[in-house]
This record gives sequence, structure tokens and C-alpha cells, in this order.
Amino acid sequence: MGILFFMKNTCERAPGVAPKLVGAILLAAMASIVYPIPILAGWEMLRDSLYSTDSTPSAWPAALAVSAIFACISFRLLSSWLSHLSAAQVSRTLRLALMEHLGKLPLHWFATRSTGELKKILNTDVGEIDKFIAHNITDTVSALCLPFVSILVMSWVDWRLALLLIVLMVYAASIQVGSYKDAFKNKFMQRYNEALVMLHVDSADFVQGMPDIKIFNKSTESFSRMGEAVRRLNSMQEHVVSFYALRWGNYLTVIAAPLAAMSIAGGIFHMQGTLPIDRYILAIMLGSLALVPLVAILRFSSFVMRTYYSCVAIMAILDVPIERKGNFTRNDVGNADIHVSGLTKNFGDKPVLKDVSFRTRPGTVTAVVGMSGSGKSTLATILAGMEEADSGSITIGGLPLGSLPSAELAACFSVVFQKPFIFSGTVIENIRLGKEDASVNQVIEAARMAHAAGFIETLPQGYDTMIGAGGDVHLSGGQYQRIALARMALRNAPIVLLDEATAFSDPESEAEIQKGLASYLTDKTVIVIAHRLRSIAAADTIIVLDQGQIVQTGNHEELLATEGIYARLWAADATARSWTIRNKSLCHDKEQV
Repeated sequence: MGILFFMKNTCERAPGVAPKLVGAILLAAMASIVYPIPILAGWEMLRDSLYSTDSTPSAWPAALAVSAIFACISFRLLSSWLSHLSAAQVSRTLRLALMEHLGKLPLHWFATRSTGELKKILNTDVGEIDKFIAHNITDTVSALCLPFVSILVMSWVDWRLALLLIVLMVYAASIQVGSYKDAFKNKFMQRYNEALVMLHVDSADFVQGMPDIKIFNKSTESFSRMGEAVRRLNSMQEHVVSFYALRWGNYLTVIAAPLAAMSIAGGIFHMQGTLPIDRYILAIMLGSLALVPLVAILRFSSFVMRTYYSCVAIMAILDVPIERKGNFTRNDVGNADIHVSGLTKNFGDKPVLKDVSFRTRPGTVTAVVGMSGSGKSTLATILAGMEEADSGSITIGGLPLGSLPSAELAACFSVVFQKPFIFSGTVIENIRLGKEDASVNQVIEAARMAHAAGFIETLPQGYDTMIGAGGDVHLSGGQYQRIALARMALRNAPIVLLDEATAFSDPESEAEIQKGLASYLTDKTVIVIAHRLRSIAAADTIIVLDQGQIVQTGNHEELLATEGIYARLWAADATARSWTIRNKSLCHDKEQV
């Protein structure tokens, strides 16, 4: 029932799928109906040769057989074509619906989901539904129709043989029903699906962690989580095979039994004089194919369970509530004044932000500093609307943050995080994410502001060089950040939020980037999250966070004059900058001299 409900909803999302699928099912049924006709035609030619006194054999059975074969092939081809079209449309619709829905979910939802798990849903689970629609539905219809047609024909041949065929078919069905019940009772497919999810998750971690595995000389087997995921999935597969081996053997024996059953029972009836020889031969011919198509049901049961859990996984994503926003636009925002009041955020039982309040204005730079874990990055994601606070309020130009739809809120912000994502594509395509209709000259100007034009122009194809996964070149973390800063400059939003945006740049490059962006940031509301305090010493206001609370506020000189966390952080930063590695024996020799 779950699959039927899911398919109904999916067909509503993808208009035109239902008629194609119904057509594919009807054509598959018609192919099964005409399938026995060549056998009947051959039987008629046999009777003609046994009983006819006419020396010239009739041609119509041969013509009928050829026509039936041609019709069967045509029906199957059309059925397969329609089912594959339906599957492709459903897959496309589901992937687009999932991606659109994921794009509307709050950022904190993704914090509890792994890349491998989402990849499995978007690829593997949607792929299972694709295969189910493209192959299993029509194959199963064909597999079920042919036995019923055979039983109908057999009832004309001899009702006793038809009854025997029904008994065998019911026994085969009882084996399958028992398999279904045991599968759901023991949660085989659920456990298999969970093992498969863990394999996807750990595979993604394994690939991402490969540099560390190689650095520390760890072999594949030593990566315990990956090895355990593989062993768990293999153990589950072996357990299912062991559990069903005898049942599968019985099922395959039963569906192959009609040939022997018709031969033996029909032979007895013929010797008793109650079954003519020609009908006995037809019974054997029908018995050879009557239940054989039911072997597809063996695969179908596995596909149904896998498809069911794929449907559950997809619906679990689509049922996650999206963020509800107001209907104001960026034009309704008067100025880029940001007012934060009483902001509180907890992750589980752990408080991350506690009663955070401050205000920023256009044309000013506000820096947020603090030790690791003080809540700086969480504050940045809440300000950008990618995370929801538990309590408190944020207004932009007097409008509550929640009154702006996600797209309009995004238009107010240019955000650059410490580890920006670079998509697979050209350099110019990545920069144009900031403004899709930007001209080439605008892109180049933005790259110059971010001090990125220099290295971009040295790439093999310049701005047309492929970067990201599978790209033509490998870029450093600092170069990725400069491309992200170029996106920001191109976007030209009134509010700029930088979270360690130059963390991977050397001091000289950082100075060049600040110089290049200086004029661009003049009229913007700028909020900077930083660890390297020297990069924010000139900020108009510096906010110091400690364990999620604001403990100090002021400019650089004011905070240094006050004994507090900022002064200690500044001293530690100065010590770190002067720290060097020296050769102990060399230093000892110099001291002796």
C-alpha cells in the first residue's frame, strides 16, 4: 500500500506518467495473451497432419503463428518503451523535487545528515524506483498473465489438468506470500537498507579521509568503520540467502513442475481413454511454459521490498517541514542596518549562544572574535538566515529576518565561509554564481578586487579553465577563497558576512585582498568572523564572544586597554606570529660563540 500511495503522489507530480504506465501494463498483458497462440497454431497443424484427409495442409495456422509472434514482439517493445519513458520522467521529477525541497530546508537539518546518506537517497533510492517502473511492473504483469491464460486454455483441454495446474500455482503463491511475511517480520530489507546507508556514509568518509589514511600509513583494512560497514552488509546478504535458500529451491521446483505433472497425469488420463492423444500433446506443450514466467516473481519480491524502503526514505525527506517565510522583498529593506536582540541558540542540551545583542550600521565593519567553540560561526549562519535561533530577534532595515523569503534574504547578503564550495565548472561559471547575468568584464573586475585575477590568468584556459571535482587544475585553499570573494564582489549585496574568508591566504595576499576590497566595502554593512586578530584590528567595532556570550565590545585600542579576553587573544596571536622552529644544536653553538 505504501508503494501504491507513493506512486499515486508521484504521478500527480509528473503529469503524463500515469497514461504511459497504464499503456505499458496493457501492452505487457496483451503480449502474454498472444504468447500461446503460436503453440495453439502448431498444435492445429499437428492435428491437421494426424486427422486431415486433405493432401494439401492448411496455411492459416502458420500465418496465425507468424502474426502472433510479430504481435507479441511489437507489444513487448512498445511496453518496454513506454515503461522506460515513465521511469525516466519519474526519476527526473523525484530528483528535482528532492533538490528543490532540500534547498528550502534549514541548515541545521543538514548537520544531522551525512553526505553519503543524502547521496544514497538521490541516486540509489531514486534508481530503485526507476528500475521498478522500467522493468518490474511490466515484467510482473507478463509473468502473471501467462499462467492465467494457460489455465484458461488448459480448462478447455481438460478440466482435471487445469485443476492440477491451479493447485501448483496456488502452492507457488503460498511460498511467495510466506516469504513476504517473513521478510517484513524479520525486517530483512530494513536491516539491509540500514547496512547499505552505513556503507554509503562510511565510503564517503573513507574517500574524504584518504589523505590522512595515506599520511599515517593506514591500509584499507585498518579503516575500521569502512571495514565494519562492508562486513555488516556482507553478513546481511549471507543471512538472507541462508534463510531463503530452501524456500527458493522449493519455489523454482514448483514452477518447473507443470511439464512433468501434465506428462504424467495426462498420460494416465490418455491410457484410461478419457484424454485424446492430440489434447494430451497440447497439455504437455502448455505445461512446458505455464508457470515458468513466475520465476520473475522471485526477483519481484526482492524489488518490491527494496522499492518500498526507497519510497520510505524519499518521503521522509519530502515530509520534512520547510522554513516558512514572509513575503517582503529586498526592495522593502530600507537600509542595511542589522539589529540583533537577545539571540539564544542551543544544540541539544548544549547552549551555543546566550542572549547575544548588538547593532551594526552601513559603512561600518563589525568583527566577532573569540576562542574556538565560542559560537562565532553559529552566529554567522543565523545572521545569514541559514540557521534558526531558539529565541531572540534579528532585523534588517527594520524588517524581521523571518519576514523575507529565502531568495530575497539571500539577495541582501554576500557570504563567504572559511571553506567555500567550488562547483565542477569553469572559473567564470563559479564566479558568476554571484550574478548569473554578469558580463565578462564585470567578472574580471570582481576577480581583481579579490586579488584572484593574477592566478586565474595563469591557468591553462584562464577564466574558462575547469575547476572543482574532476577539473583541469588543482587549486589551493587560498585560491578557492579568492574565487569565493570574487563571487561576493560580483553579487554587490548591501550586507557582507565573512567567516574566516582569508584563513588560507598568506599575510601578503591577505593585505592585497583587503586593499582590493576596500573601496567595494565602503558603503556596506560588514560583519567579519576572525581568528587572526591582526586582520580585524581596524574594525569599527569588535565583539568578543566567550562560551556563547558577549563579554567585551569596543574598538581595538579600547579593548587592549582593558584587561580581558581580547588582550589575551592579541598577546597570544603576537606570540604565535613570532614563533619559529630552530635547530637546538645550532642555537647552542651560537651561544658558545
